[in-house]
Amino acid sequence: MYGVGSAGELLLYAVLGVITGAVAVLYTRGVHGMGDLLGRFKLTWQRVLTGALIVGLLDVMFRSDLWGRGHESFSIEMIGGRAGSFLIALAFAKLIATAATITVTRAGGVFTPAMFIGATLSGGLAVLAAPVLPWFTIEPEAFALVGMAGLVAGATHAPLTAIMIVFEMTGDYALILPLMLCGAIAYITARRIYPESVYSEWLVRRGENIHSGRDTALLESLKVRDSFNDDPHVIGENATVPQIVAAISSSPQIEFPVLDMDLKLVGMITYEDLRTVMTEADTLSPVVLAGDLANQQFETVNPDDSLRTALQKLSVRGSHHIPVVDGEGQERLLGLIGRTEILSAYDMELLKRQEG
Repeated sequence: MYGVGSAGELLLYAVLGVITGAVAVLYTRGVHGMGDLLGRFKLTWQRVLTGALIVGLLDVMFRSDLWGRGHESFSIEMIGGRAGSFLIALAFAKLIATAATITVTRAGGVFTPAMFIGATLSGGLAVLAAPVLPWFTIEPEAFALVGMAGLVAGATHAPLTAIMIVFEMTGDYALILPLMLCGAIAYITARRIYPESVYSEWLVRRGENIHSGRDTALLESLKVRDSFNDDPHVIGENATVPQIVAAISSSPQIEFPVLDMDLKLVGMITYEDLRTVMTEADTLSPVVLAGDLANQQFETVNPDDSLRTALQKLSVRGSHHIPVVDGEGQERLLGLIGRTEILSAYDMELLKRQEG
C-alpha cells in the first residue's frame, strides 16, 4: 500500500501531471510523426529495413526490459531498484519502438505502451528526485503508478478512464487523490499543448475532424444498427486451445467473442490472450478452454447507440472491435463494430450529403 506522506507531496504529483501531459503529446506526435518520417521512403522494403534497424538498435541497448504488453512487462516493485536515468531512457526507447513498430507493421496497440512509458518515466524521475528532496517521502513505485495514469490520460484524453484503470490495478485508496490530481493536470496540459489524442490524430490525418460541430453531429446521427458486422467469427466457451488456434488462423479478426451454450456473450479473446497460453502450451493447452481465456472487461454498444458513442467506447480500452449486444438483455451477441465500419459509414454518409 502506498500513500501521501504530507500535503506538500501533492505538489510533486501536480508537477508530475505537467510532465506526463507534455510527454503524452510527444507520444501522440511521435507515433504519427514516425509515419511521416518513414513515409519519405518510396519503397516498402526501405521503410521496413529502417524500422527494423531502429527497433533492433533499441533491442541491443535494452533487451528484455523493452518488450512486453505494457503493464505486464515489468514489476512495479522493481522500479525502485533500477537507476533513474535508465528508467527514463527506457521510457523514451519504448516510445520510439512503439512508433516504429506501428508505422512499419500496422500492428500493435498504443494503450498499454502508454502505461509502460508513464510508469518508467515517472518511476525514473522519482528515483532521481528522492535524494535531492529528502524532506519528502518519495516512493518511486507510487510515482510510477500515478504517472502511468497521467500519461494515459494525456495521450487518450480520457482522464477518468486512466484513473479508474490504474486504481483497479492497485485497489489502493491512499493513491486516489494523487491519481486524480496527476490525471486531471496531465489531461489539461496535453490539451493545451496539442488538441488531438493519440486516437483522434489518426482521424484528423484522414481529414476527418470529429471535434467540429458538423462531424460530431454526423456521427451522432448514424446508428450502430446500420454499420456493424452481423456475421463475425465467434468461439464457443468450451473450445480448446488447438480449436481456438484453428478458428482464428483463418479469420482476419484480431478479437473474438466467446459464447456459451445459450449463445450468450461470455467475453472476448485476443491474440495476446492466446499468446500467454501458447508460451506454456504443453502444460496449459489440455486444461485451458476459451471460457478461461475470455476477458470479461470489455465495452459494449447497442444497435440504437450512435457511431459517436461506439467510437468513444472503442477508445476506452484501446480495442479494435467491441461487441454489439441486444439492448434488452445485454447478453445476446448481435455482431461486432470497429473503426473500419465506423469510418466507412462516416465516409458514405458524408459523400451522400456532399452530393445532395
